[in-house]
Amino acid sequence: GHDDLDVLLTKGARGVAKGCIVEILGSEGSGKTSLAMRIVSNAQKEGDVCVWFDVERAFSYALADINEVKTTELIIPNLYKDKAEEGSFELLNASEILEMLYRSVVSNIYSVVVLDSVAGLIPERVLADDFDPNSMGMAEVARIMSTMLGKIAQAAAQTETTVIFVNQLRDKPGEYYHDRFHSPGGRALKFFAHQRISVEKKQGAAGKVWIKDSEGHDQLIGHYARCTIVKNRMAPPVPPDVSIEIPIYYVEYSPDDAKRCYDLARMLQVVT
Repeated sequence: GHDDLDVLLTKGARGVAKGCIVEILGSEGSGKTSLAMRIVSNAQKEGDVCVWFDVERAFSYALADINEVKTTELIIPNLYKDKAEEGSFELLNASEILEMLYRSVVSNIYSVVVLDSVAGLIPERVLADDFDPNSMGMAEVARIMSTMLGKIAQAAAQTETTVIFVNQLRDKPGEYYHDRFHSPGGRALKFFAHQRISVEKKQGAAGKVWIKDSEGHDQLIGHYARCTIVKNRMAPPVPPDVSIEIPIYYVEYSPDDAKRCYDLARMLQVVT
């Protein structure tokens, strides 16, 4: 839904590519979920059905409304199974959730499948009754991701389903000079993703979106997120210094065409 970002993503089309794996990564509060919601809302406008795997249990209906998602038409599956005992349940582990996601892609019902987020996937070892928190796990989620992503990528291409993985950024202990941040879930997602979009919150006063309310007071309604296309197999590479600023709104606000034109002109430095 952002013209300047859409144009750079897929050659000969607009926006994220169909039948591809897309990773949206960034630090907390930068606008990753909002960006995924906008993709879903634009798919719904085309009449497509979407499914949202809310692994973090942080789906906000208010935020979905702001981003024009039709929540009544969005499928949000339960990520737990009921036990035989009344009132008790068992959480699904990372392997089971990814298997469910694979089945959703193979079913060829949905056009967009979102997993929010990879960091929320729980290894089977952690859910075991005899789990010892002091024992080190051998990168279980990374192993499951590398096993399942091959299947998911093949199925997505066949059914033309866009699979979006939202991912967090983590600090790498002891790294201060090289790449300080890494994304959870191992390296497989970096290899299999056709498109990787980094979303970062723009700092300072220039990064805030203000409007005047009816009494003339300034009201903070959002922030600008700097989107960088880290990897793209679907279009020519974007120079590393090119990043697109998109507004992320906290309240219901539809900018008119004049505001959109002004924003675009400001980004293209036609007006300064």
